[in-house]
Amino acid sequence: MLQLQNRYCAIRLLGQGTFSRTFLAIDQANSIQCVIQQCWSDRPDAAFIAKLREVGQHPQLPTLLNDFEQNGIYYLVQEYIEGNNLAAAIATQGRFTTAAVWEILESVLPILHWIHTHGLVHRDLKPENIIRRNSAEWLLVDLGAAMLNGDRSTQLAIGSPEYAAPEQLKGEATFASDLYSLGVVCISLLTGVRPFHLHDATENRWTWHTYWLSDETNCDRLAQILDRLIEPVLSQRFTSAAGAIAAIEQVRGKKIIIPHPAPLMTWQNTATFVGHEGLFASVTAVAISPDGQHVASASEDKTVRLWEAGTGKELMVLRGHSQFVQAVAFHPEQSNLLISAGRDRQIKLWNWQQQETHTIAEHTQSVNAIAFSPDGTLIVSGSADKTVKLWTLDGDLICSFTGHRLAVNAVIFHPIASLIASASADATIRLWNYKTGELVHSFTEHTQAVRAISFSQNGQLLASGGEDKTIRLWEVASGQCVRILSGHSWSISALEFVTDNSLISGSWDKTIKVWRVNTGDEQAQLVGHTDSVTSVALQGSNLFKERLAPCENNTTIISGSRDKTVKQWQFLSRKPELN
Repeated sequence: MLQLQNRYCAIRLLGQGTFSRTFLAIDQANSIQCVIQQCWSDRPDAAFIAKLREVGQHPQLPTLLNDFEQNGIYYLVQEYIEGNNLAAAIATQGRFTTAAVWEILESVLPILHWIHTHGLVHRDLKPENIIRRNSAEWLLVDLGAAMLNGDRSTQLAIGSPEYAAPEQLKGEATFASDLYSLGVVCISLLTGVRPFHLHDATENRWTWHTYWLSDETNCDRLAQILDRLIEPVLSQRFTSAAGAIAAIEQVRGKKIIIPHPAPLMTWQNTATFVGHEGLFASVTAVAISPDGQHVASASEDKTVRLWEAGTGKELMVLRGHSQFVQAVAFHPEQSNLLISAGRDRQIKLWNWQQQETHTIAEHTQSVNAIAFSPDGTLIVSGSADKTVKLWTLDGDLICSFTGHRLAVNAVIFHPIASLIASASADATIRLWNYKTGELVHSFTEHTQAVRAISFSQNGQLLASGGEDKTIRLWEVASGQCVRILSGHSWSISALEFVTDNSLISGSWDKTIKVWRVNTGDEQAQLVGHTDSVTSVALQGSNLFKERLAPCENNTTIISGSRDKTVKQWQFLSRKPELN
């Protein structure tokens, strides 16, 4: 069996083409099935991979989970979608009814519209790649042959010859080429005959009508739509999925919902801080000083590093921890003070400008999370020993909160009230009144470990995220979950509210996302890290306005990753809405 990255185990060959082959595999890190495409052509560029991640957020397309290179061969890891494909359906049931083909058109055309508005041409639309999941909805899979529209460097004759448009066979695929392929799939479904037998190559015309004998209603209208989809002359074919959808709406007298990607904010990676080194040197946490001049990063290399914000110049290395450093935070008012904590069970308070250190060592297992209170007078810590502890700045223990059944992964103070939130591997978030010691709420709707939490600026909402790949928004007063944000393809590892209506998330899927809280819309995706994003911090968050429209001054995001780097991101512009 093919073993990849000491993580993926290929268990069955699903298909093979000229430029790639596809396996069903097991992701041994998560014990889940996935699909791995082994690409024999050149390594895809970053822009193409970013597009694959964007389009994979559509619920009827597989999510891109990972991409990597091994032994000179490039691999794409995608979500495994279980269901029956059209090729199997044709083999078992024969011809499809008119109604069934209308349903497929009305399901697949909006998916193609989504793919095309993101600038991609699918290039391999065939019955094997159209799947019905749970007998409820049609999905389109296998984007491994896709290309950026107009990219002449990838204009090869890729695709299945039976279903590929004439221009695609010449290496000149366009958006209309996908429409042609969908039309060919549909005439094969209606007739039960393979496409090669439905086309007269001598006269270059389709003969499918002679194989289709039906007295069903709407036959002529369906034939008119299909004839325009499979028109060999490009100028006489539907030029867009939206155009085909509009024609169907007119003849069918019904509305078909077309996805309209929300306008996206665009960001640029303006600096990468490199310095953590060694076999174990993942960046586990990042923080920005209150004056905005310094960035701190904690790492598995047992150090905390201080960097000059903006330039990424390394200023200082703080050594003292004997194991991985798991957390770091600046004092909210004094840029010379910061705290760190790690697997050595210690919390260290640093006056880094005066080279002074104070150590707190009362947790019995790894300290996973720490935070200052808003006024800077208290410290809270969360540990693998399942406890949350409250401290003075002198290191005196005020109280200890118990109740979590597994490790505490994140802790945070409420911005206004005397409350602390803690998140745990036991899939719960607990809200504590730290003055009375009372458990105020226990949030229990996550299905797997919770790794990140953040309060909104007004304190009315609490965001949480974790290994179930969802972000949940909770009403603090009632303890009710008011919204679920879905879009990341792997664990949520970091959350930060920017304003009451904007939220930043980081994930093991290597991306950072910007969300509009009141609608749940994704506003931006930041791609550039080559491994899991572990942490995010924000500088200039007051520059954000409602509806995530930044003012002309730049806002900065700092992110840390298992790729051993810290990255700085700055807002550039907002992309125009795609229709």
